[in-house]
Amino acid sequence: MSETPTESPMRVQAEGLPDTLEFPAGTSTDVIQSTVKRLQQEKGVNQEKFAHLPEQMAAAGGMAGATLGQISPIPGGRMIGAAAGAAGMHYAGKTIQDVANGIEPTIETITDNLLSAGKMGLTSGAAEGAFPILGDLLAPIGKQVADIGAKLGNKLFVPKTSSEVVKTAEGVLSKVGAPSQTLGQMADDPASKHIANTME
Repeated sequence: MSETPTESPMRVQAEGLPDTLEFPAGTSTDVIQSTVKRLQQEKGVNQEKFAHLPEQMAAAGGMAGATLGQISPIPGGRMIGAAAGAAGMHYAGKTIQDVANGIEPTIETITDNLLSAGKMGLTSGAAEGAFPILGDLLAPIGKQVADIGAKLGNKLFVPKTSSEVVKTAEGVLSKVGAPSQTLGQMADDPASKHIANTME
């Protein structure tokens, strides 16, 4: 009496799942992969490879494009360069991500990647155009705040009278040819010729 050999079940250990999964012998790899993926999603395991690669590549492409665009003679070159660099690198990153995750290139995935890259490029180009304008608009406000802070600082922290030690030190320094004013006093006195010498 001969026993028929029974095939042993297939055992699969998957990342993020505590137990080894058993499948009947002969189970197709598609069934195993879909089961593992479903269980990982239920457990909240992110299996996507290069999850943030498109955004990171778009940022690098946008910076490189803006830099090259800034030195070009084309009006708006910085915006155009940032948009083209971000869009191109985002598309490349999405393509790499799809290949790494086993997603087949189809018309649908290529179209989705192109649309996503286009949005990233428009956003990057718009930001490169808007930020310098905002900087120009906000510069006078920043100057006013700095002036108010300087005046307030002078009122609060600069003593009105000099002590005898300071007066003696100023007298000794002026005799040997050193400036008799502090940097703050020289900055307030535009006629002072010492400020240029001191700052050099």
